[in-house]
Amino acid sequence: MMAQRLEVEDIDLIRDVVTMPEIWETVAEDGQEPDNFQPDFIHHCWLKIVSSGVVIALWQFKPVNKITLDVHPYVLPAFRGKVGKAAGIEHLKWIYDHGPQYQKLVASIPVIYKHVKIYANMLGYKDEGLNRCSYLKNDKVHDQWILGITRNEISERCLSWAE
Repeated sequence: MMAQRLEVEDIDLIRDVVTMPEIWETVAEDGQEPDNFQPDFIHHCWLKIVSSGVVIALWQFKPVNKITLDVHPYVLPAFRGKVGKAAGIEHLKWIYDHGPQYQKLVASIPVIYKHVKIYANMLGYKDEGLNRCSYLKNDKVHDQWILGITRNEISERCLSWAE
């Protein structure tokens, strides 16, 4: 399994993955339409995780400030579980190796997606708080968990993965 940075030429791949009905359902807030989705290559970095030439997941990194990235995973439904965990480990290794300036990764996870929080915790993201009344889905306002992992924590995990 390996991680590769995506370029603007990969825009169709990103659109195809993000707008898959099984993924779109959990990433789009009310009012967002898949036909209007445009990947941002100016402010965001996109990563794909591949195994034997097959795309397992995409990861979106958006700078919050000079040392922090907001992270969003898009794991293809067929690869959730052990393969999805391996893909998650790859995103951490990649950012550790290619983004030495980044000291923190953060994720905002709507509380209605407990499975996504479990996934993030499994990768080493720690609970850091709650962003109240900040996500609209199915005409209901929901809170979002805030999770994070530091560069030092990634380093510690990378050492344990190497063993």
